[in-house]
Amino acid sequence: MKFLTPVYALMLASSSLYISTSHADTSVTPSSTMVQAATVQVSASSEVKSMPDYVLVNLQLNDTQPTLEEAKTSVDKAFGQLLNITNELNIPQGMVRAEQIRNYPRYQWNRGDRRYTGEEVSRSVQISLYDLDQYTSLIDHLLQLPLAQIQNSSFLFEDPTKLENEALKTALLKARDKAELMAATMKRELGGVISMAENGNHSPSPMVFRSAFAKAESADTSSNMMVQEQSVSTSVTVQFELK
Repeated sequence: MKFLTPVYALMLASSSLYISTSHADTSVTPSSTMVQAATVQVSASSEVKSMPDYVLVNLQLNDTQPTLEEAKTSVDKAFGQLLNITNELNIPQGMVRAEQIRNYPRYQWNRGDRRYTGEEVSRSVQISLYDLDQYTSLIDHLLQLPLAQIQNSSFLFEDPTKLENEALKTALLKARDKAELMAATMKRELGGVISMAENGNHSPSPMVFRSAFAKAESADTSSNMMVQEQSVSTSVTVQFELK
């Protein structure tokens, strides 16, 4: 049997104590943990209204005749009548666009047999009207053209970006005011912006016509096409830090 010297026994005891202590330290959860910052997220919207600068009227001139020549002659005649209307209303010719003209062969099917019946010619026309007081008169005249089919009218702005920016700025200010109110109510202070996003904006939509119904109505009374203010709107979401 071996006996340990006092010095050697003391060295083993110190080594065992050091190892035990080191093992205990590694099992303790670190005290420097991440703390998530307090935030507040708000949404706000804004709408700006203004009278449009001009109206864009979209229409088509259509006719079907036994031959292509007859159909085109008919549509050309209708387009000439349309130009007489715009001249009468002092609409510059540069405000009338009619570059696109198409033709379609027409067929009639009978028990699987196809029979050619003629040609359809269609001409698309756009009229930009800046004198909004003439809008009712223009629509009334167009409804009297037998070959005219009014598709829609769009009330537009010359500088829509200006109105969009105004609506966006107002929405952001509303979001900040809302966040400040929420923070003050909860005895906190509002910090800096963490993130912000625009959720989309909305501009005036075209007004769609029902040409057959409109022509029937205009046979007895003059249409009352009131031009009203158009709106541009947007919404935002903003996240702020809380102090």
